[in-house]
Amino acid sequence: YKSIEQSEFVIAETTQNNKNAFYELGYAVAKDREVITIQNQDEKLYFFDRAHVRSISYSLDNLEKFKADLAGTIQTIRSRQ
Repeated sequence: YKSIEQSEFVIAETTQNNKNAFYELGYAVAKDREVITIQNQDEKLYFFDRAHVRSISYSLDNLEKFKADLAGTIQTIRSRQ
């Protein structure tokens, strides 16, 4: 809890149905932390409605694009603080 509460932002991998990750994601949202979810675009299942959550999809075939997208998202978050 303390790490989430002290975080600048939280990145959650949501490709798999990981209950601990979803619990921590919910706690981060409740604590008003900036949240970024990441999801492998090759997986077709989305485990919850993420329309209100910043999300980045990635492909293992193009990790450079993912790195650039993530860096840009982090820069956007930091520019608003």
